Amino acid sequence: MMELVLPGDNGSEAVDINDRGQIAGNSCNVTGTCGAFRWDQGQMIALGDLPGGANYSFATAIDNKGEVVGSSNVGFTTVHAFIWQDGIMTDLGVLPGMTSCNARDINNQSVIVGACNAIVSNKYKEKAFVWRSGALTELPLLNATQDSIRAAAINDAGLIVGSTANDDANQLTAILWQDGVAYDLNDFVPSDDPLKPYVSLTGAFRISNRGQILAAGHDSRMPNRIFEYLLTPTHSHKTDDSHGRGDDSRGRGDDSRGRGASR
Repeated sequence: MMELVLPGDNGSEAVDINDRGQIAGNSCNVTGTCGAFRWDQGQMIALGDLPGGANYSFATAIDNKGEVVGSSNVGFTTVHAFIWQDGIMTDLGVLPGMTSCNARDINNQSVIVGACNAIVSNKYKEKAFVWRSGALTELPLLNATQDSIRAAAINDAGLIVGSTANDDANQLTAILWQDGVAYDLNDFVPSDDPLKPYVSLTGAFRISNRGQILAAGHDSRMPNRIFEYLLTPTHSHKTDDSHGRGDDSRGRGDDSRGRGASR
């Protein structure tokens, strides 16, 4: 057993591990200030922060090349998404009209997804992004009634999952992007699924290389409660051409917390 904490800190959190056994996480001191780290073959590496930062960074994911993504302060209240590669932390930029960004996941092609945010007309807004080869691109909304959206995870086939909300944030929907097009995940649940009449999927947070998705939602039979669900693709859906092309290299598709299944 090995403790994963930077010298002088008193708490830590491991957030991801790759096939090489490298770990990304965050180590915090007594004041609550945290810094991202990578653990590699017994060595704890502090990733630092972006220029202008206030000694704060937060890691969220690591790929099989050892690249770490997350967010870092660039000012007192502003954070930007970063990728850390070979000892260098790079700012991913900000989408137009937004002030802060957070990277949520990275696949093994170094494609990153996440969300940028800002206060617009006294309301909190988010825009989902994908970062590829140095370019930050906004992901499309599901429809015109939705105006706040977040990307949470991406697999090696480039399928992205996340969530979207309407203007008043009282209608949440789980979403999948394929080839730049947004889809409502609820539409992919077959009509003969026993949970179909009762469950509304409100957000997706993991997708494996097999195309299995972990999502959260509500069951009308048990109001005011949130459940988690495992969705497994079938050959009848459009997105299946990209599914099943290899194992989930980071083990993110098998989660014992899944409390239901859409088959």
